[in-house]
Amino acid sequence: LIGCAGYAILLSIREERQRCVAGTLETTEHFITARNSVGTALLSYSLFAGAMGSWVTTVPATYASTAGLLGLTVYSLAAGAPLIVAAYAGALARSSDP
Repeated sequence: LIGCAGYAILLSIREERQRCVAGTLETTEHFITARNSVGTALLSYSLFAGAMGSWVTTVPATYASTAGLLGLTVYSLAAGAPLIVAAYAGALARSSDP
């Protein structure tokens, strides 16, 4: 984990130096505000992904504390079952209608 973090930091420093040399280094304000460089759909998807990420990291632990291990197991199966069904349904749809 520390190695990955170190690699990411070194990669970020290298990228910043390359942008500084090329003259395309953007300010922190430009990064935070995006300055009309992102469309509405992309911004909405980004906010949705952030909300889903926070939901995924907090809800299972909260649910396990109230419903117990059996509740967490059923929650996990119910959350994962649609992915398995979609995988089989997608393969079936591709084979029936190429």
